[in-house]
Amino acid sequence: MTAIFVLVVLAAIGAYALTVGSVQRETTALSMQGGRAYHAARSGLQWGLYRALADGDCGAFPGTIQYSGAPGLQGFRATVTCRASAHRERSTTFNVYVITAVGEHGGFGDRDYVRRELTVTASQAPP
Repeated sequence: MTAIFVLVVLAAIGAYALTVGSVQRETTALSMQGGRAYHAARSGLQWGLYRALADGDCGAFPGTIQYSGAPGLQGFRATVTCRASAHRERSTTFNVYVITAVGEHGGFGDRDYVRRELTVTASQAPP
């Protein structure tokens, strides 16, 4: 009877150890994917800043950038949006841009879905 009890307890401990190990591996993998989603969003944000400040408006945005050939970011996408508003200070009119980039992998509800969102406000206002 004692031997059966010991076997059941050891089996339960073994099952628990396997569960904890698999959860740790999955947590690490999702953490790495989250970092990649952050960098996909950051890349989209930098592209959006360049386009808005170089063109002087928000008209050049494609919406979604697919990172199909980028090492480390394959399967990720960045959705970039831009809003511009005109401001006047003294006799100078300038635009203020609010650029948002969302880096994603997978689809909402998927087991490996990750999403990071970054926003920046920029302008070429005079000093």
